[in-house]
Amino acid sequence: SDFTSVKTEPVAAMLETPASVIGCHPMFGPMASPAGQNVVLCPARPGPWLAWYEGFFRRHGMQV
Repeated sequence: SDFTSVKTEPVAAMLETPASVIGCHPMFGPMASPAGQNVVLCPARPGPWLAWYEGFFRRHGMQV
């Protein structure tokens, strides 16, 4: 998983490995609670992890 704002280069580098690849961009800065905030997932080769990440963020009150 990648937590940076520009996805192209990090995702391309990760796709050179056999790992699952999901770019992730929180649409908010540091705060006490992420509840109610937006997060964007960019699945490139998600495998079983996409559902896990979606559930994780939703359980913490974020919009995916």
